[in-house]
Amino acid sequence: MSAPGGDVLAPGGGLARAIPHYEDRTEQRVMSAAVARALADERALIVEAGTGTGKTLAYLVPALASGKRVVVSTGTRALQDQIARHDGPLLRAILARPFSAVVLKGVANYACRRKLAELGARNTGRASATASSATANSATAVCRRCLSALAMRAVRSSVVAPTMPATS
Repeated sequence: MSAPGGDVLAPGGGLARAIPHYEDRTEQRVMSAAVARALADERALIVEAGTGTGKTLAYLVPALASGKRVVVSTGTRALQDQIARHDGPLLRAILARPFSAVVLKGVANYACRRKLAELGARNTGRASATASSATANSATAVCRRCLSALAMRAVRSSVVAPTMPATS
């Protein structure tokens, strides 16, 4: 495969040398090549792949090999943990290109600036303790615009930033 980092996934490549009983997955290499082309062409890509394809490594390898800043948004904290604790360190040991990563854990841990400002304006004139409590509780779901801004700030000095999906 000619995609950047493609030899990592190939038979006898970096993963095969690092993982005992490694199985070559043709679909994984095809997906990885498609991701590499999309990154090179700076275009969007939608990929559907079944269980056991190795999707995470199929997109992480070309993303990291490209050297571009990339935001990876996961649907679960379990996948975040897998990337941060297993896949990231594995790829750090295999890939020649060094990279850094940050993890933003759960959108409920971040206040949405837009919602916070809206609630602050709405609560003007109320008792400060009541307003503060209502504002804090209502602003914890981050809107897509604020999550995107938060993720981009995080990746200014990083390559990969796994995040949780935002509310609309």
